[in-house]
This record gives sequence, C-alpha cells and structure tokens, in this order.
Amino acid sequence: MLVELAVKMEADSVHLGRADTPLHVARKLIPSTMQIGYTIDSLEQIEHIDTYDADYFGVGAIFDTKTKVHTKPTLGLSGLALIRAATDKHIVAIGGIRTDNAIDVIRSGANSLAVIGAVYDSKNIHRDIQELLQAENLSANKQ
Repeated sequence: MLVELAVKMEADSVHLGRADTPLHVARKLIPSTMQIGYTIDSLEQIEHIDTYDADYFGVGAIFDTKTKVHTKPTLGLSGLALIRAATDKHIVAIGGIRTDNAIDVIRSGANSLAVIGAVYDSKNIHRDIQELLQAENLSANKQ
C-alpha cells in the first residue's frame, strides 16, 4: 500500500521497514527515478541480501526517543560507526538526534539526520534548525 501510494503521489522516494513490501518487490513497482530507503536497526540487518535493493538506509534508533517506541536497544554512536563501516550507502540517522549530539552523529557516519523530536520539542526553532543544518553541512563537506 505504501509503495503504491508513493507511486501515485509521484514521490521522490519511499521508505520501507521490514513489515512493508519487500525491497525487491518494491523495486519492480516504482519508477527508476524513485529512491527506496530501508530501516536498519542492527549491523546484522545490513548483511541481508534484500538490503542491496535499497538506495539509502534509515539507521536507528541512535539514542532514546519519545517519538517512536523501540523494542531493540539503541545503537549509540559506536553502533552507527559499525554500520557506516559496512556500507557506502547514504545513511539517515534517526532516534534522539538533537542539537547537542548532531555533530557527533555526523562524525560517526551519518550523511543526514531525521530530527522530528528535536524540532517538535524546540524552544527556539530557528536557532535549533540552524544548528542542525550546520551539523549536516559537515557531512556534505566530508564527501
């Protein structure tokens, strides 16, 4: 259903988890210009053959977060670094990313950040977004 909706909406990408349409099936249903993201929450998952069909990985939770309940332990910066070492695909770090840890997350291997909680809980949205963008700019400068 998610894949079909993304195609109908002419989205740039669709992000899938393990409970969604398998990546190899989704790849056949989408236009060649649409990217597929896939959720990874352990190093072992990145070695699964199906992940090769993903264009990028949503990796996390890196830290504890209030926006989604996780049953697995958080990865932390060391877990993120291990996953970074195992792939050259784009990594979007998710879970507990805030202004006070965003630079460390980028330095540990993320290319970009998912920051729902940081934005939602912000007391100074303009300042916090500027700080998060500066952290992401570090990633752009590394490439």
